Amino acid sequence: MRDVFSQMRWGWLPLGPLITQRFDAQEKVARVGSPLLVVHGSEDRLIPPALGKALYERAASPKRWLLVEGGSHHNTNAVGQGAYREALRELFGLAS
Repeated sequence: MRDVFSQMRWGWLPLGPLITQRFDAQEKVARVGSPLLVVHGSEDRLIPPALGKALYERAASPKRWLLVEGGSHHNTNAVGQGAYREALRELFGLAS
C-alpha cells in the first residue's frame, strides 16, 4: 500500500500513519500458488502501470502480464475484454 500511496499526487504528505491496510502485495505475490493474470490499464492515473508490472515481475510462474491500451483504473475489463480472454486462454493453455 505504501508504494501505491507514494505514487499519488498527495503522496508527499506525511500521512503514512493513517494507512490502516498494511498488506504488502509485492512481498506476498511470490507465494501465490495458482496461475496469475496481472492486468493494468495504460491510462490508469490512480495506480501507475509500473507498479502492476513490478507486481507481475515478482510473481512465480505461471503468470501473464496484460497491459490494456487505453484502459483506465476503472474500465480495463470493458476496453480490453478480448485481450482478457486471450490472456486467460494462453495462461491456462486453452484452445481458441
